[in-house]
Amino acid sequence: MGGTESRFARLVAWRMMGMMGAPAGSKPIPPVSRLSHNVIRVLGCNPGPMTLQGTNTYVLGTGVERLLVDAGEKGNSSYIKSLKDVLAEEKAKISKIILTHWHADHTGGLDGVLASGCTTDRPQLLKYKLAEEERYEHFGNDSKVAVEGATVRALHTPGHTTDHLSLLLEENNAVFSGDCILGEGSSVFEHYANYLKSLKLLAEMDPAVMYPAHGSVIENPVPVIQQYIAHREQREKEIIAELQRQFPGESTADKLVSAIYPTLNFILRKGALNNVVHHLNKLIEEGKVGMYFPVFVQLEYYCSAFCGSLKHHITQPVACLFFAEMLHGDRFRLIHSNSTV
Repeated sequence: MGGTESRFARLVAWRMMGMMGAPAGSKPIPPVSRLSHNVIRVLGCNPGPMTLQGTNTYVLGTGVERLLVDAGEKGNSSYIKSLKDVLAEEKAKISKIILTHWHADHTGGLDGVLASGCTTDRPQLLKYKLAEEERYEHFGNDSKVAVEGATVRALHTPGHTTDHLSLLLEENNAVFSGDCILGEGSSVFEHYANYLKSLKLLAEMDPAVMYPAHGSVIENPVPVIQQYIAHREQREKEIIAELQRQFPGESTADKLVSAIYPTLNFILRKGALNNVVHHLNKLIEEGKVGMYFPVFVQLEYYCSAFCGSLKHHITQPVACLFFAEMLHGDRFRLIHSNSTV
């Protein structure tokens, strides 16, 4: 799937979700919080079912030049005011901006930040670059950048997105987890196997604290990461169990979501459908599950009006929310009735 079409679908989803507030029971997060001597959290003021209380952005360092992690969403004047107030109080400017991944609630506010007077004349714009992203300086795995009081190392943690970065703040042994790990609930992902590897990498880092892009600070992160891994493994077991219940018949991703998440609301159901499709992709790659109907014939027919020829994509299971919406009716069946995780 090309980047343009999948981004379009994501942007539509984010706009719909932005019309709703944070989930009931979410712990309130103040607009600005000093988390340590060299970390200030500035809330993006964009609550919603997927953003929770809002996108957490972070101002790092102790000197007159600071580093900003993520830029919030487009057109949010409340966020820009909070950021300007923080920097005025600190008598500092932003000289470097790192974006954890391409999603609009992390990158959409970049132009607003640059136009706000909060930055130096030519701040570095750092990101794990995708092919079409010319404005950024590539910040790949193990790359480092520093301002006074804050040295940051990039950890490429794909899965949530291909370009997803987590960041290690070396002075604090703290990890900024982006959307890989959230302060509450669980995340969605584009590629399950890569996501699982990224979770295990973060656990191996053994950070003292974790600062997520959504939700509260995670004070004891390793058990939380282990819970994430166990949660995903449990979901895979539930998918296989439901397919075993149907064997030798077939099921669909949509029916699997209904069986596994029976009380989920409409908006969160879309994320669950996305995750189930990617679990199924993994099981197909492992030869445990088969996909049954002429998807590779019909896929191009259904999608041609949206994204042109897909001949170079249709030889493998699809792995993005856009296709998850279109393929929820595909029929899946276990290859063997005794398949296990």
